[in-house]
Amino acid sequence: MEKSKTFKNILLFLCFMVAGAAVFYAGQWLLNNRSQISIGGSSKAQIGDSLISRFNEVIEKNPGNPDFIRLANDEALSPVISSDGKNILYLVPKKGEVRILSIDNYAGGSRVIAKIPVGAQSVSWSKKDGGLIVHYTNYSEYIDTTTGKSKKYDSQIINPVFSPGGDEIAYIFFNDKESAGDIAVADPLLKNYSNIINTRSDQWRLVWADENTLSLILKVPKSNDMHSLYLLDINTKKLSLQLDSLEGLSILWSQKGDKYIYPAIENGVTHLVMANLASGKTRGISAPIDVNRCAWSIDDKTIYCSIPSEFSGSWSGKFIMIDTESGSSKTLDSTSDLTYNANNIDADEIILTILEDALIFRNINDGKLYKINIRP
Repeated sequence: MEKSKTFKNILLFLCFMVAGAAVFYAGQWLLNNRSQISIGGSSKAQIGDSLISRFNEVIEKNPGNPDFIRLANDEALSPVISSDGKNILYLVPKKGEVRILSIDNYAGGSRVIAKIPVGAQSVSWSKKDGGLIVHYTNYSEYIDTTTGKSKKYDSQIINPVFSPGGDEIAYIFFNDKESAGDIAVADPLLKNYSNIINTRSDQWRLVWADENTLSLILKVPKSNDMHSLYLLDINTKKLSLQLDSLEGLSILWSQKGDKYIYPAIENGVTHLVMANLASGKTRGISAPIDVNRCAWSIDDKTIYCSIPSEFSGSWSGKFIMIDTESGSSKTLDSTSDLTYNANNIDADEIILTILEDALIFRNINDGKLYKINIRP
């Protein structure tokens, strides 16, 4: 009996030793191979790789320049910065999607905030997050992505645009049969509206200068590309002519709404002009610029612009910074104070981040959104 008991004790001791050794060596194996089984490791199951590739966008960086970044893989239109400055909202017309993307966490990919019919041409954004107007060929539609409310506008409502605060829209209501209509202001759902002035033309382009003033660009009758600029006070209903019969006229208002830039053509050469409403003065700037490729700084004097790639001068395909008060300009490229590579970039729809530490733009060559950091 005593020998049997001793034998059992020895056998039990040996079992514990074997088990302990197994645990020890298993632990060592796990430590030595932890990189292969951790999340994101090289030996993940193929199904995991498949799911991640399906739901995360792969963002490409310029390996030689971390300040030049492609933000999204889809072709985009009408980018805008959210009111808190943290996100970019944009339209993906081919997919019928309105998307939101974090500026700082762009590698995490974008997400859809609204599904719309395919084929939208552009979007107007409200300063109040969630509100937008989608423009199609024959109609526009208001969508509030926060509340889910929407309003499809009648085809007689032309060119609806948000006020700077986002509480109202301005638009043209035009009856083709009567060849008459009104320039009006209303809430986005059209529950309340006010006709400001009558009009016999549906060829107005509307842009808000400030909460009380609309700028109206009208095509000159029987001309190819001549336009005039008017200002309309929505309170007094006073209409005043600002620029008369200029070729290829388009304007870009400063953030304060007291200045604007526009192109002027003299002897076949296009240059930029800054107009100051308060002083009534203008200043010419020697740069071949399309104002639709510019963005105003919050300082009310600096603009950042992209020079078209087809321009044959040394500024071709470059970004420049312009002081509209002095008229001086500076090329922003790898040889100056902005470290980026602008090769193969033809930028439009340029916007500044709220901190003004980066430019967001759409590249015409591939239709995608990019970010370039502005470094002091």
